[in-house]
Amino acid sequence: MQNRYGVDVAARRADDLDKKMIAYVGAHNRCSVLDLGAGSGGQSVRMAEAGAQVTAVDIGICEPFLKHEDVTFVLGDIRNIAFLTGDAVYDICCFQRTLHYLAYDEALALLIYLKKHITKKLFVSVTGIESDIGLHYAHTHKPVTERFSPLSQTDAETFSITQPVCLYTPEEFIMLLQAAGWEIEACWVSAFGNIKAVCYV
Repeated sequence: MQNRYGVDVAARRADDLDKKMIAYVGAHNRCSVLDLGAGSGGQSVRMAEAGAQVTAVDIGICEPFLKHEDVTFVLGDIRNIAFLTGDAVYDICCFQRTLHYLAYDEALALLIYLKKHITKKLFVSVTGIESDIGLHYAHTHKPVTERFSPLSQTDAETFSITQPVCLYTPEEFIMLLQAAGWEIEACWVSAFGNIKAVCYV
């Protein structure tokens, strides 16, 4: 079965968290942005058009169909972010629909790393355990620190997700962000059960 990391939502539309990022970028001219799990670059291009210099990282997009002169695409696994970006520092990081593909300890390590390399804000979302994706999730009753499971074959096909995921409750997601040292400006749950947060240094 082909490795799949869900639908590239950002290529189709900007959601509420995406729009908050764009508004922030538009109000802070030429800020540097690290876009993790950028897919084909939909949100990266929108932020570049709003005035940002964007480094877009994704594990599977070699030739993104959405391009912009102020977007640099980097192919690689976000677990290796220090190698991929050369330990660079950015004003903001956006991290949509990606963090749940890491086990809890990997997610914590990455968020701690980002806390040292992002100077202003983090815009991040994960899939919630009470979303449709979590309905038949095998690790629902495990502690979040041990929760990392593939979806059922049917759900994997339905949601185009064949990789293991760690799904969160809002409280667990807040705990993760705070454990990494981030201050939380806002956290909410979307109508689809995705948990979103804006954090600052």
